[in-house]
Amino acid sequence: MIAAGTHTGAQRARAIALWASSLSAGGFLAPLLGGITGTYGSWRSAFAVVAVLAAVSALVSLWLAVNSRSPEGRSLDIGGQITIGVGLFALLYAVIQGPVGGWGSTPVVVAFVTAAVFLGLFMAAESRARSPLLRLGLFGNRSFAIASVVAVVGMFSFLGTAYAVSIRLGPVQHQSPMRTAFAFLLLNGITPVLTPLTSRLLHRLPARALLTSGLALIAVGDFLAAGLDIGDPNLTSLIVPLGLVGIGFALTVSSITATAVNTVPPQLAGMASAATNLLRDFGFTLGPAAIGAVALSQAASRVNSSLATSSSLNAESKAAAHDVLTEGGPLALNSVPATSPPGAARAYALDALGHGYAIGFMVCGSAALLSALLVLTALRGRTAESAPRAEDGTQGTVLTTG
Repeated sequence: MIAAGTHTGAQRARAIALWASSLSAGGFLAPLLGGITGTYGSWRSAFAVVAVLAAVSALVSLWLAVNSRSPEGRSLDIGGQITIGVGLFALLYAVIQGPVGGWGSTPVVVAFVTAAVFLGLFMAAESRARSPLLRLGLFGNRSFAIASVVAVVGMFSFLGTAYAVSIRLGPVQHQSPMRTAFAFLLLNGITPVLTPLTSRLLHRLPARALLTSGLALIAVGDFLAAGLDIGDPNLTSLIVPLGLVGIGFALTVSSITATAVNTVPPQLAGMASAATNLLRDFGFTLGPAAIGAVALSQAASRVNSSLATSSSLNAESKAAAHDVLTEGGPLALNSVPATSPPGAARAYALDALGHGYAIGFMVCGSAALLSALLVLTALRGRTAESAPRAEDGTQGTVLTTG
């Protein structure tokens, strides 16, 4: 829609920046609403709020949205939709279930095999479909392929960070929902504020520079977050690390879309945008799943080791703590009453969770840093940018150095 509704590079840059700010605004308004309903109502009411917002959005779209059809017509790619749905669901199930059931357990192995088979079937289906969900030929464009990789890995890093922060403040430190929402204000609230600056930078600077800078800022913020003391409940400690991640996200999310859209012919801009949206959302989904798996696996290993070598706990407390770990993991042990038999081991759980989620931040930072290096070294050459429309409504393409 942005490609079709803009006439100059400056207009497109402003539209992409506005789209990114709207996406980000939802990212901090949702936790804020959740914090309000969780503090002053019931957690169940959060779902009612989402349902109301969805209904309002549907009505607004029905009232204001203008229909747009492809001149040659489009049809649903049923085969592609089924295979990609099953493949991604199986992959995420395996990543989430691995730390609980064991990476070599039958359900996890079957899920990984299922994911590989159906993702392969997806590529086969797309190569034969008359109206494919995703044109695989787009990935022959190096700039688009790089933007696609960064969309997955970069957004994996960002939402993995958001997940790790929410777990740190909530289940680990037991802070209130409103205080947890503050973290998302830092992560997502900066993007709308930076919209005027982002739009100018998108128009005047190559996407390579913005992407590299944004990903590097995310990496620095994550590395700083990894060094925070898990026993420090002060929100002020989060301002610098999460602020850097938030600024980096503002630059990155806009640049990814601009790169994907501007590197393909105008008639494929919609397909390119849809592909990067799919990959971005997959990165969003994979981030919490993978970081949760890594952090909880590391925390479980550390707390078990601490219990085995502890000389301050009696046999009853150790046995009770092991029972809680078996049933609910380190987060459950961190939440038991201090006066109960396993409560004596809470300090070990807190230390282990701090260690596990510090590794999670390091993984997120490393992913962002690797993405920045990929962009810096490989995103070169020329990119296609839509030229202004002629009076007859046609649209040309100009090439600019990226």
